[in-house]
Amino acid sequence: MYSEGSKIASELAELYEFSLNIGTSLVAAKNANSFFSSFAPRKNIKHISVWQKKGESVELKELFPKLQSTESPGDTSAICKKCSTLAEDQIHQIDAEYFCIANLNAPFVWIYYYEDILLVFVQNETADEFTKREKAQFVTLFRKFSISMKACFAHQASLDEVLKRQLAEYKLFERESLFRFGANSLTEGIVVTNLKNKITYVNKAMSSITGYHKDEMMGAIAYKLFQPIGFDSKAREAVYNKVIQGKSGTYKIEQIKKDKTKYWVRLEVSAFKDSSGKVIGAIASMLDITKTFNFQREIAASQKELKDLIDNMYDALLVVSETGQIKTINKAAEDLLGYSLNEAKNLDLSKIVHPDDKEKSLKYLKKLETDGYYSGYEGRIISSDGSIKEVEVNSTAIIEDGVLKGSRDIVRDVSERKELERQRKLSETKLKLIIDTALDAVVVINSEGNITDWNKNAEQIFGFTHKEVLGKSLSQFIIPEQYREAHDRGMKHYFASGEGPVLNKRIEITAIDKTHREFPIELAISPSTQDGVTFFSAFIRDITNRKEIESQKENLLEELEGVNQDLKDFAHIVSHDLKAPLRSVGSLSDWLIQDYNDVLDEEGQNLLRLLKTRIVKMHALIEGVLEYSKVGALKGEHETIDTNTLLSETIELLDPPSHVQITVDKDLPIVSYNRVRLQQVFQNFISNSIKFIDKPKGLIEVLYEEKEHLHQFSIKDNGPGIEEAYFQKIFQIFQKLDANKDDYDSTGIGLSIIKRIVELNGGNISVESQVGIGSTFSFTIPKEAVG
Repeated sequence: MYSEGSKIASELAELYEFSLNIGTSLVAAKNANSFFSSFAPRKNIKHISVWQKKGESVELKELFPKLQSTESPGDTSAICKKCSTLAEDQIHQIDAEYFCIANLNAPFVWIYYYEDILLVFVQNETADEFTKREKAQFVTLFRKFSISMKACFAHQASLDEVLKRQLAEYKLFERESLFRFGANSLTEGIVVTNLKNKITYVNKAMSSITGYHKDEMMGAIAYKLFQPIGFDSKAREAVYNKVIQGKSGTYKIEQIKKDKTKYWVRLEVSAFKDSSGKVIGAIASMLDITKTFNFQREIAASQKELKDLIDNMYDALLVVSETGQIKTINKAAEDLLGYSLNEAKNLDLSKIVHPDDKEKSLKYLKKLETDGYYSGYEGRIISSDGSIKEVEVNSTAIIEDGVLKGSRDIVRDVSERKELERQRKLSETKLKLIIDTALDAVVVINSEGNITDWNKNAEQIFGFTHKEVLGKSLSQFIIPEQYREAHDRGMKHYFASGEGPVLNKRIEITAIDKTHREFPIELAISPSTQDGVTFFSAFIRDITNRKEIESQKENLLEELEGVNQDLKDFAHIVSHDLKAPLRSVGSLSDWLIQDYNDVLDEEGQNLLRLLKTRIVKMHALIEGVLEYSKVGALKGEHETIDTNTLLSETIELLDPPSHVQITVDKDLPIVSYNRVRLQQVFQNFISNSIKFIDKPKGLIEVLYEEKEHLHQFSIKDNGPGIEEAYFQKIFQIFQKLDANKDDYDSTGIGLSIIKRIVELNGGNISVESQVGIGSTFSFTIPKEAVG
């Protein structure tokens, strides 16, 4: 006894055999007899007939003789008569998709209805009734048979029309061609156009593909209705020429549906001919390939992205055969190796591995064979130009049917990284050496306040060795007890706010050493963060000696201040005590000149005049000493001065002689200075130039030049000039170019006073001169006033 599965398989095999006998001929009788002769005996069918609906009634189209039936012909006629009067509502419809076998209200009579075709079956009375499964199986079989019969009927109708109406030959031929084409493309849209591209026929599938109703498509211009994208007049003309020549073509085109969505179709276009073979239009099958096309496009895009990713990835990719020959490389590998893809193909990998690393690489290759991969290999390769590069390699085996066929190697150039690591190590070594040899103590602590570094100078200053303090709290060793709590608060405050009042500053504080000696230090603490970890570097200098020197300096300054005051007092006293007898001597010399002028001879008169001159010089000298002692007194008394006005007043006060011309630059600046002192500077320089002019026509120029932080004034003359050897001497107190000459009323103190004024106010003074040509005296004034 067969199992249920075997029974189903047997039934399917039987159905397949029945289907082979369908559509064997376009002649209806032959086609039906081929199927009936196979189906009827095996299913106890004594009569089968084919009916076609005509108009409002069901009429007999074809009636076939009984097959192995014991019934009389009269019985068959009765059945046919019953079928011919059958009302349409007596045909039972099981579901929306199929019309299945239904009982005809007569014993052993069954009917199958498909569109306008009816199949009538009469079973032998002794036969078993069809099961539900058989009925379901017969649906597809009978549908296929009905379609084949429709084809036979259409063929027969075409033949009848040819015989009856010669003038209708074109339409019959068109109908037959359409049917043949449709039979081969049942799931595709069919569209027929004339030579003017006007649609003359469409099938049902066209509506679902394009979104247009049949009535909207009939008579429309195909390319205007379907709007093929990129299919211009030249493309349409090329298709038209193919059709005229009787050729066919296949095209992939993007079109626009009725709802404006875009879709892709595959068109197979062929010439449509009449019975004489003349091309009268085109017939095309249209298949919506949007999903397939998009899928293919996505695959192509993914493949392109993958290729672009591989070609443009930072790391080099090498595909190597099992024998060590390079099969392909990406762009990064070309740059790394210095070979193009063609040059690298079949290149033996051993030729680019550094000779000293070959043994190491062989060990990793064995790992590839046993484990299927390796990673973290670091070695060297030799590029095409002979340069050596350090690389890191990760490799994956290519396995086919359990056999190693090669590997895919990801190679990264780490030459720069390795060099940076070497430089970093070198820098760390240098830094450690610098720290260890630094004059200051260098102490590094972590975020918990524990010591992580302690240089040699720290050992010398504090007396603790590196081993003794490493990992210990800083406050336990060098911070005096009175500052430890403040130190801890400062650490907490920094991590809470990111700020610290003593960070990145130089402060003076006291520390303790191993003997608990408290001494002054200068301290600078800088926070740093590396890899998310914060640490503090402290630079500490023992300033015990400096403090002692500063203390001595303060004492010396106090002593100097006292000495300076004594000198000032002395200058005033001397000038006062000397002026009185000088005035007496001066008065006596005036009396002698006035009263004894007639008594004295010429030599006596000259001696008296010389005495008078000496007294005047002595008085000027005393005034100069007094003035020199007062220079610093007005140092900080600055005011805003327009130097244009000041120079105009100074020149007017000097009243230069007619043979001396003085010119002044225009647009002189406004400066901050002590007015009396600045006028004294200009007056001294200009009066000296006037005094020493030795040419018939004297020329004095007051020049100005603006510098970045300074104003520079220059007084240039065409006087006798000064030898370079005397440039510094002329600014020293009581120094003159020729001390033996009495030709000029000079004390040798004027330029020294000017120099002191300029320098006390933050400026510089200088001279340039050529003997016989002239001199230029320059001085500067800071733009920011010196207090």
